[in-house]
Amino acid sequence: MDSVYDQLLGDNLDISKTELKEYIKHHQEKVCFILDGFDELNVEYQKNSDVLDLIKGKIFYGSTVLVTSRPLKLREVLKDSDAFYKIVGFRQDQKDEIFQKYFINDSNSANELSATVSKNHYLKEITENPLNALLICVLWEDNNQRLPKTKTELYGEVVKSITKRYCAKFDIKCDGRSFPASMDVLLLSQGRLAWKGSKINKFHFDIDDMEGEKTTDVLPLGMMVQGETDSRTSGYAYVSFLHPTLQEFMAAYYIHHMLTLHKEGALTAELLNTIVKREELEGILIFLCGLSGDQAKPLLDDFHDATNEKALTMKEEYVLKSLVRRCLTCLGATNVAAKLADTVAPAMPEEVVFDFDYLSVEWTEGFIAIVQFLQKSSDDTLQKTFRTLVLASIHWAVDIPRDMLVRFRSVLESTTVVESVIMTGWSMPLLPTANNTVLRSSLSEFFPDDRLKKVKITVHAAADAVGPLKCMTLSDMFDDLRKKRNVNEISISVFTASETSYCGAISRLLQSQTSLKSFALDVSLLHTTQGCQDFRVVLDAIKNHQSLYSVSMKQPADAIVSDRTHNASAVLISIAQIIRENRILTSFHLHIWNCNSPCSRFALTELAEAIRSNRDILKEVTIYGFPVENESDQDVVYDIMRNKPSTMRTLELSMDTRSPFSYL
Repeated sequence: MDSVYDQLLGDNLDISKTELKEYIKHHQEKVCFILDGFDELNVEYQKNSDVLDLIKGKIFYGSTVLVTSRPLKLREVLKDSDAFYKIVGFRQDQKDEIFQKYFINDSNSANELSATVSKNHYLKEITENPLNALLICVLWEDNNQRLPKTKTELYGEVVKSITKRYCAKFDIKCDGRSFPASMDVLLLSQGRLAWKGSKINKFHFDIDDMEGEKTTDVLPLGMMVQGETDSRTSGYAYVSFLHPTLQEFMAAYYIHHMLTLHKEGALTAELLNTIVKREELEGILIFLCGLSGDQAKPLLDDFHDATNEKALTMKEEYVLKSLVRRCLTCLGATNVAAKLADTVAPAMPEEVVFDFDYLSVEWTEGFIAIVQFLQKSSDDTLQKTFRTLVLASIHWAVDIPRDMLVRFRSVLESTTVVESVIMTGWSMPLLPTANNTVLRSSLSEFFPDDRLKKVKITVHAAADAVGPLKCMTLSDMFDDLRKKRNVNEISISVFTASETSYCGAISRLLQSQTSLKSFALDVSLLHTTQGCQDFRVVLDAIKNHQSLYSVSMKQPADAIVSDRTHNASAVLISIAQIIRENRILTSFHLHIWNCNSPCSRFALTELAEAIRSNRDILKEVTIYGFPVENESDQDVVYDIMRNKPSTMRTLELSMDTRSPFSYL
């Protein structure tokens, strides 16, 4: 409330804080709080203010809250958000437009810059950011059409360019490659200030508190600007870097100098420990690895120690995954990833996460280097390293630059390391080819080989081809998995499915996958009357399978499904045939609620006899959702469970007496 009162209301408004709070309290549905730049809130303010309570809905829960932030600082926000929107950055045609506008009188330079950027995957990613696109234009103009190859080189060149202009302005001699001692002192002074602020997430520096830093020295250099807060009660003058990313680079510049000066000792250990273990300092860490290059081994060694420590305790799974992600990103940022991969490889756990929310060229380069190193390694201690790859937030794969996707695929295509893949996201996207004509599935795109043993897919929203975004349906997924001939385990979970029928696709999958040992399907909602149509063809395929030992299927119980297409007795008799005739199956779980008739006494008897006949092999059976006609048939169900063979671990049948409300 203090921030709203101090910064948003003019002096001419005669209203007290109490009146303002009461108005917002009683008109919450009309109030929208906009928190712009959450990542720039300093640590102390976050702790002592009610900003997080507002975001989490603990106060003014009836109002709307909009939060903007750079991606690396979103963890505190996302878990309490109702919706999330991602700015995906400039497309190539939008970059071309920026270049043309900057070089408005020199179209040849603009065209040559566009061609250079489009051919380099680092530059393509860098220029997705509007500020970076502008900086590239400046450097293209200043450096005779020579461009940096990485983000670290980009900001290094920016600092050089700013410093050269400062020297020219004040008639300070410099050759452009090195600077006089006085300039080094000034740059390190700004770097020290940047690091001091970054440690507490501080981006505005109170002029009165700038210990030893003179604004007359700091401001003319051109990296910082002066401003004044909007608070009408506690305003103060401050200075800040032109952009938070520039502050991160200058902090890294300072730390790199300190590590070079003090290669060992307490100061070095403290710096490394702080910067490696604190996720919010990732931007600085990436720049530091870029500045260090092949001298980044101490940083990567610290990652090794930190990941081993977390892997042993496993108190916070998220922390371990974050460390591994940052470790790979930093390896790629060194620009000599292949040379340093042996340092990082022992730090890799069995499961590595590739989160498309944090997609970067640096991560991809680090990932590729590790995969290629592990394929060549004969070290027995690394045999269990990196066997499972998690592709998280897979729905963002549609935004991957095509050349990066090709490189990613080329590595996975030849890898003998990854055996299992877990894919999660709001949808499973169909990806365009290079000429944007034919859509391909994410499965085929990332894993075109036959080496995968396990596949797990979780779709948090819709497996649906309807709408502007082209997504894989359940049938698409099943048909695509038929190409993975050596898969042993398949598990698919979707929140919503909407298609005429996917049972035929399941049947084709089971018939073609002769090596399959475990199959699981979980559908929460079904927006169609025919999604489970011909369910018995699935049961027939299970019955005849020669290697399948575990089956688990959950089908939806939802009012949207008005036409209940299953015949309970027929389905139960088919299950009895599976149990009786399939002498490999040890575990069978079926949860289904949309049957249009109760089970007959004959079907129940068939099930009981089948369980007794296969008691030496069958270990687990659970069947939920089939109604029975009367109390007498319900007693038969109880008898089946009471007479569970001693060799079975689990036998659970949930078959309620049919009533007018049994389907609700």
